[in-house]
Amino acid sequence: MHQDAAILWENLRNDLRWLRGEDGVITHSEAVAVLARILAPLLHAEGLVLFAPDGPNVSADLVASTPVGQDNFQASVAINYKHHGQGRPIGIHDIDPLMGVASMTPYDRALLIGRFGYTAAAHKHATELDPVSVELMDLPGIEAWIARLEVGRPSSAARIELIIRSVSHAFAQLVAESPDTLDHLEWRDLERMMARVMEGLGFKTTLTPPSKDGGKDLILTCETTRGEESYIVELKHWRSGKRVGRQSVSDFIKVIVAEHRSGGLFVSTSGYAADMFEGLTEITRQRLRLGEKTKVILLAQTYVRSCTGLWSPPASLPEVLFEATQ
Repeated sequence: MHQDAAILWENLRNDLRWLRGEDGVITHSEAVAVLARILAPLLHAEGLVLFAPDGPNVSADLVASTPVGQDNFQASVAINYKHHGQGRPIGIHDIDPLMGVASMTPYDRALLIGRFGYTAAAHKHATELDPVSVELMDLPGIEAWIARLEVGRPSSAARIELIIRSVSHAFAQLVAESPDTLDHLEWRDLERMMARVMEGLGFKTTLTPPSKDGGKDLILTCETTRGEESYIVELKHWRSGKRVGRQSVSDFIKVIVAEHRSGGLFVSTSGYAADMFEGLTEITRQRLRLGEKTKVILLAQTYVRSCTGLWSPPASLPEVLFEATQ
């Protein structure tokens, strides 16, 4: 078993070395085929299946999906690869077209892989445009990915998790005391903070992985008079200040329905587009609630009060989730 694994890692590294050193004469499709051989086992370890998309107007080189049935896949990640580039990293002027293609895919997230990487300005620009649903990666990043899987879970993992929980607790205290602190948190820090907050308020909380969350960041369960109920939370914390549009919320509603959740909370710290509520039925509004920056602050403040014994959960815990929402 260990020998087979060692052969696998070595084969992946050989393919990666070849891809890195190839002199640029092969076609794009040939380069993608080699990349697919590398990515398939890496994504499989993350619970995803890799395949080549087909059909008209396909805008992704590869697709990674979570299998939900024998012949049915829930699309999750669109992958595009830029192989040629005369040895230069992708610059800020090349990011917009790539981001545009990524935004037009029907998938939850997009992974852009550049053979020669990206300039610092391009990284910064992509983060400002969309820090959540588009991820930039280069070949050294894939090599580091292989190394992480090869080593497995480190002995210090439990300590790391404890540190993350402690930092998330401290972030919640800062946001509760000084709400402007929220503007300086990165999106993943906010997700971790909110996971700690909801857990502290009494929910059984699962923080989904950043690369395959299936359209939800947190999964919450709690006991009610009706039995166990399950809710999902999606957080949009765009540093660019972009307002969330109707499509994002519509996609979230589909997740609530498809997964048979009791309801969902969508939070955008930068607000919503003016036409957000158009077309939302009363039945939809009963299962979906919208929150803004003030909702995050209120939850952080409630969490801090609960830590000091000044707050007790209500008889119906979902009231906490939906308080001060639209």
